[in-house]
Amino acid sequence: MIMNKSYKRLTSLLAIIVMFAVAVSGCVSGATVSSSTAPANAPASQPAASAGSEAPSGDAASDSGTDPVVTLTLGHVQSAEENVATIFSEAFKEACAKRNIQVDIFPGSQLGNSRDLMEGLRMGTIDLNVTGTADYSKLCSDLGVLDLAYIWKNYDQMFAVLDGEIGQTLAQKLLDESGVRILGYSASFGSRCVVTVGDKVFTNLDEAKKLNLKVRTIESPVYIGSMQAMGMNPTPMGFSEIYTALQTHVIDGYEHDADTTLANGFDEVAKNFMLTNHMNGPIALYMSEKSFEKLDEKVRQDILEAGREAAAVHRETAPVKEKEKLEELKSTGMNVVEVDTESFAAACNEFNKSYCAENGLTEYYEKIIAQ
Repeated sequence: MIMNKSYKRLTSLLAIIVMFAVAVSGCVSGATVSSSTAPANAPASQPAASAGSEAPSGDAASDSGTDPVVTLTLGHVQSAEENVATIFSEAFKEACAKRNIQVDIFPGSQLGNSRDLMEGLRMGTIDLNVTGTADYSKLCSDLGVLDLAYIWKNYDQMFAVLDGEIGQTLAQKLLDESGVRILGYSASFGSRCVVTVGDKVFTNLDEAKKLNLKVRTIESPVYIGSMQAMGMNPTPMGFSEIYTALQTHVIDGYEHDADTTLANGFDEVAKNFMLTNHMNGPIALYMSEKSFEKLDEKVRQDILEAGREAAAVHRETAPVKEKEKLEELKSTGMNVVEVDTESFAAACNEFNKSYCAENGLTEYYEKIIAQ
């Protein structure tokens, strides 16, 4: 009797270990697919298997009580608090759930930093990512034209460009050059501004040049060049490093919008929000083409529709959240400073022309500013 109990304990322990190992491996293997030949009464807790296998893939994606036809992983670097990335991600998750597709969201750099996420999409080990087009300009340099400073007059102009020939041409170039597909374009919740610690405040270009502030920015020639034109000392670093770098005075500040400042607690360590409003680069929902190609045609079409639906929801939210987040930022006690944007815009326009001429982007640039 004692031997029988020990044997049962041992086999139970081994079963738990095996299930845990399979579940962990399933989390990092990209898209997982439920097979139509799997038993209908299989337990919902059974771990997902790799694409093309005959095991069900976890929790149901909708209220239908059936297993999802596919489970996708979505990662981003923003916090789990309400922000531009979480709202886009959740809108896509809801749109997919209606089509019996499950989306597991991993915020806060849980799946890696921006570079890790992009590489994961290229390799097919991560399915989806939500971030600005600036990040993916590292894989397709032409995308950088969308992040040039002071080119967007309003949301209507931006969406007209993104939905038109330029946006679609750039999306195709990204797909061809990197194997990453854009499922939907939207906008950030307001323009990026320069945010600083201590008493480091400026109101025009000349004052900014005298301060020579070390400002964290994206590792992108467009962002670095724009910051230099604005009199800053650009310091590229990973998004997850910003808070500590501000706290330890490794940098004097960063450039981002009110939404991101609040969602990530940067207002706890930075004190001044200069309204330079220099960039409002698009944000997009990206999918690994390797993950996309694993799926059957019906699921692919459902994902494309869900991407468009999520982008539409997000676009309606953007102008509302822009106003809300700036008011919320002011209520925290941050020093919100009006600046002479014309002096910064003039300096950035010179950089824009030079950069576009050197990189064959002049035609895009001229069409955008003429829109």
